[in-house]
Amino acid sequence: MHFSGGKLQGPILALEVGEINSRTNAFLAGEKAHHIRIQSLCLNN
Repeated sequence: MHFSGGKLQGPILALEVGEINSRTNAFLAGEKAHHIRIQSLCLNN
């Protein structure tokens, strides 16, 4: 019982880590885009 539970926990943990990574990447991409937008506004003025 404990063994099968451990086998099942692995993929679930990997999914959670993947979810966190994709959210972090999306956040960083948004921050980068926001930065670029501010820089282009400063250059245009």
